[in-house]
Amino acid sequence: MDGNEAMAYYRLFAARCLEMSREASNEANRASLLTMAQVWMALADQADRSRDISAPKRAPPAPPEAAAPQMAQQQQQPQPRSTTKR
Repeated sequence: MDGNEAMAYYRLFAARCLEMSREASNEANRASLLTMAQVWMALADQADRSRDISAPKRAPPAPPEAAAPQMAQQQQQPQPRSTTKR
């Protein structure tokens, strides 16, 4: 089940709890069903946020080659002359 499906089910369960709370025979049952509806809606909101976070983002375009940093090249340093004879 993906994030969209989960979110839809959670909202459906919340709506069903609200319907049942209107038909509840006593205040304790009504309060419990309203609490359950709030929890289902919180889960739906969480699934929605998670879906937004995990959605694949496009990578930014690569910079043109001209903007790429240049590698520094080492220069050969002159060496002192040897004083020994061969």
